[in-house]
Amino acid sequence: SSTRVYKNLPALIEKYIWPKDAEIGKVSLKLQFDKEELVCTLETDDMLYDELKKLKAKREIAITANILIVNGAKKKAEILELHEIITDGNHSINFHN
Repeated sequence: SSTRVYKNLPALIEKYIWPKDAEIGKVSLKLQFDKEELVCTLETDDMLYDELKKLKAKREIAITANILIVNGAKKKAEILELHEIITDGNHSINFHN
C-alpha cells in the first residue's frame, strides 16, 4: 500500500448514490492512472453531491487528492484527502481542510 498526492488526475464519474434518509451521498469515480483504472467512492455532503450531479454520469473530471493505493487480491484506491475537483477548463471546486 502507498499514499501519494496526485495532481489533476483524470477521473470518470460512474454513478451517484444517495441512500434514503442518509446524511451523506456517494459518488463513484473511475480514477485513470497511467497504467490502470481503479474505482473508488467519494463521500459527499449535499452541496458537493448536487454540484457533481449536474455534470451527469460518464463525465470526465480531474481531481487533486492524497490517494491511498491498496494492493491485494483486488487492488483499490481510496481518496484520503481531496484538495480540488476540476469540472471543466474554467471551473474548479477547492477543499481547504
